[in-house]
Amino acid sequence: MKRIILTFLITSFCVFSSFSQEIVTNSIGKKIRLNQNGTWEYVESETKAGDYTCENLIKTESDPISGNTATSLKEVLVLSEDSGQNGIAINLIWIQQGRLMINMAPLGAGNCIKKGQIANILFRDGTRETLYHTSEFNCDGIFTMAIGRGYGTKKKLQALSSKEIQTIRVYTASGNAQENLNSDQSKLLMNSFKCLSEKSQ
Repeated sequence: MKRIILTFLITSFCVFSSFSQEIVTNSIGKKIRLNQNGTWEYVESETKAGDYTCENLIKTESDPISGNTATSLKEVLVLSEDSGQNGIAINLIWIQQGRLMINMAPLGAGNCIKKGQIANILFRDGTRETLYHTSEFNCDGIFTMAIGRGYGTKKKLQALSSKEIQTIRVYTASGNAQENLNSDQSKLLMNSFKCLSEKSQ
């Protein structure tokens, strides 16, 4: 399980390898700063509860060598009722090429995810959306969907950035992980999608 979370964090955050630090949440809910040199330290949360402004939810970093930039959640959102043994970890990353990468780790549901595997989204208004794993087959426990320009996903992005999510279910080759979002998590995720979708226009 620790390997899956570590792999998710590395995959999710290493879009550009030279970014210096990332903030993650460990299995008991403590915030940790991962430094580029392999060290870590406990930190206070950078995201203020109830503050859904873009400056509170997302951060932009640039690679000093290539000049490329990436914008992501300030903190990975971990939806879990048992300190990360089961649940779903979510990160959103917008990269310069106009793509929003939705990365989800279905914790405790098996590691292998086939291309085309689905994730179901139930919004609080009763409508639904289906996301598809657009990357190749992997046994790293990472569900990834590219969304944005050129992907025919404009309606999905509009829904995700304007509606509160009630429940997410992510399928793997051997099962699924499902989590209900509380009101704060729903607003945080919706507004994060909104902030990042504004970058993709």
